[in-house]
Amino acid sequence: MNFAQYVKVSPILRIDAFAFINLALLILAFLYIVPVSLGKPVMLVKLPKVVTSDMLNVTDLTVVVTGENILFINNRIITLQELRNLFVKRTPAGLFIKVDRRASVGRVVDIWDIARATGIKRINVASDQEE
Repeated sequence: MNFAQYVKVSPILRIDAFAFINLALLILAFLYIVPVSLGKPVMLVKLPKVVTSDMLNVTDLTVVVTGENILFINNRIITLQELRNLFVKRTPAGLFIKVDRRASVGRVVDIWDIARATGIKRINVASDQEE
């Protein structure tokens, strides 16, 4: 057999053919993989059910946390220790923490921990909406 009589492909055309095949395979892979990954969630998360039908009662206490992490109860400045003493003297049925969006999360967690430690079962947190 004499293979010399067949037309030889120049190396430039062969590189272009390989690049074209590679590009075509990448496009096909992209078209098959992206819709599949967008269609299904990667990880299912089961969140606990919340009780949103409970309205705040008059007996619930409201704590306001400002952007400077200052605590207010009934328009009076209060410290964390005074808040703890207040909860020990009179444990409210529920607590409503009203937080400024610039307040630190650590301050809210401190209030939450004090409330849980003193036996408050229902704690609600709300933040100011951005303007």
